[in-house]
Amino acid sequence: MKLKFGLLTPSGPAAIRLGGLLKDQMQEAGFEVDLVVTTEADLINRSLSGDYDISTFRNQPGDDPDSNFNWWFGGGETRNLLNFGRFNDPEIDKNLMAGRTNPDVEVRRAAYEDVSRQLVSQVYNYYLWFTAWGVAEAPNVHGILGPKLPGQEQDPPARIVTGHPVLGLWIDEG
Repeated sequence: MKLKFGLLTPSGPAAIRLGGLLKDQMQEAGFEVDLVVTTEADLINRSLSGDYDISTFRNQPGDDPDSNFNWWFGGGETRNLLNFGRFNDPEIDKNLMAGRTNPDVEVRRAAYEDVSRQLVSQVYNYYLWFTAWGVAEAPNVHGILGPKLPGQEQDPPARIVTGHPVLGLWIDEG
């Protein structure tokens, strides 16, 4: 008997192609998969309510693991709605809080490495692909990634995954 489940995906052409590819790969691995195509709004609502077997979702971005706090924090008895996998892992929560509240880079690194190890050991989420994004800018537009802020040892991240920072953005009119 094959394990059967629905694979929820949004209705855009690229998302349907990706969903079809994932379905084919899962069926080749021995699963029975129904591709459930829906609107982006319905996918989000169903993900929030837990009304799905497996859902394609492009999120959990960021160069700093703290930007994934909303997606991975379990929240104990008050349950975090944005944790779509519905996992509630005290070890992950403890380390997310340690990483979020400690300014020491090495302490943060160790805490987030522990989060990563726990996520992998329990397979709460399974990441199947990477979505490439691009931002076009004119040659006279500068600072789109933002400036290096006081106390920041390295340049701003070279990816814009959670929006466009406007701090440091300027246009050369000459």
